[in-house]
Amino acid sequence: MMKLAEEMKCNVGFLDPQIFSATVVQFKSNDVIQAIKKAMNHDYVVGAFNTGSHWVLVIIAMKWNVVWYLDSSKDFPLRKFKDVVTIVNW
Repeated sequence: MMKLAEEMKCNVGFLDPQIFSATVVQFKSNDVIQAIKKAMNHDYVVGAFNTGSHWVLVIIAMKWNVVWYLDSSKDFPLRKFKDVVTIVNW
């Protein structure tokens, strides 16, 4: 995916799924903040986010200050989305 984005000249940063998980967000939020800050020099940041028992896709459009939280589950955990937005706004 990174190679394809580079070939298409898309300015996309990718977050490591091991860093971008509910457990790490809860207990090591500074690590998550640093990873997102490092990726902020891209137009878009894409990350797979593990809510604890389910994976979702998070896309952050840095230049528009928008976060898309794409979840196939019908049980939408609004709290988890708020966690992501809070971290992005730090």
